[in-house]
Amino acid sequence: MNKKLFDDFGKVRRELGGKSIKAFAEMYFGHYLDQPMCSFHEEMYGMLYEMTKKRDCRIGVAAPRNSAKSTQTSTIYPVWSISYGKEKFIVLLSDTKDKAVEFLSHIKNEIENNEALRSDF
Repeated sequence: MNKKLFDDFGKVRRELGGKSIKAFAEMYFGHYLDQPMCSFHEEMYGMLYEMTKKRDCRIGVAAPRNSAKSTQTSTIYPVWSISYGKEKFIVLLSDTKDKAVEFLSHIKNEIENNEALRSDF
């Protein structure tokens, strides 16, 4: 592929992803998104995006198991925040140490091995 075209494509992805966590997820995390997004997912991405604009903002979400809450809040959102310099510090909390370590390993894996993410950032 033409290097300039590839660079332009990466620039467009970065710009779109910076404006929408949903777009960021679709472009860089398709391997996590094995089912179509529903209104719940879109609402979650919107709340997370708005949260980055306001300090001292907290959200609480109750949803059924396997609805991708952890994927959105503990993998995609932290990687988006890191990629765009939105947060100085990110704290991962879970009900067990093992689960928190698992979330951190997912973030580390994406940063180290997600080819599109690595080429664009």
